[in-house]
Amino acid sequence: MKLKGLLVTAVLLAIIVVGVLSTLNDLQNNAVPEQPASTSTGTPILAPAASSSASIPEPTPQETYQKYRNEEWGFEFQYPEEWTWHEAAFYNPSSKFNLVGVPPGKTYPNPIAPPILINIVTSEFADHAFHDLKNEGSEKIIQGVRGLIYAYQYEDAFKYALVLPLGREKIILGAYEDYLDIFNQILASFKFIPSAETKTYRNEE
Repeated sequence: MKLKGLLVTAVLLAIIVVGVLSTLNDLQNNAVPEQPASTSTGTPILAPAASSSASIPEPTPQETYQKYRNEEWGFEFQYPEEWTWHEAAFYNPSSKFNLVGVPPGKTYPNPIAPPILINIVTSEFADHAFHDLKNEGSEKIIQGVRGLIYAYQYEDAFKYALVLPLGREKIILGAYEDYLDIFNQILASFKFIPSAETKTYRNEE
């Protein structure tokens, strides 16, 4: 009798152990896999936030504008008042004058990768810089002045540049794709005005 009782007890324990193991296996198979912390919201790890247009202030009817005017070189344009502009932001022997636009939230110009750049350069420099793209430009006319606008990839970013003649030099207006909206606003308001050189010439006459 004692042996029979031990056998019954052993069988019952074996049934209990098998049941527990089966339950644990079912729970493991039905559990929702844990998401990594960086993707818990379903957003890809490499979301293109840095290059998204969401970081660019969208123009609104209430947005106010300032005017940049340069009488020495003879041009002006309008821009959102939150932007700041810095003259002579870098040195290049082929650059006669440069102007770098700084978006809201930044306090200093980036001469290595300026968001928006207006650069007056020698004709030779401009022709050499865009030599490989000479058949890719689209015609753009501003106040009767005929120029070429280019869309191209620079390293890992897309850029736009408008090249216009300016007396013996050329003026290059360029921007990264992230700031295309602001760039288009500048082009839409860009005007040539009488420069100081032109005024001096007229006075001498």
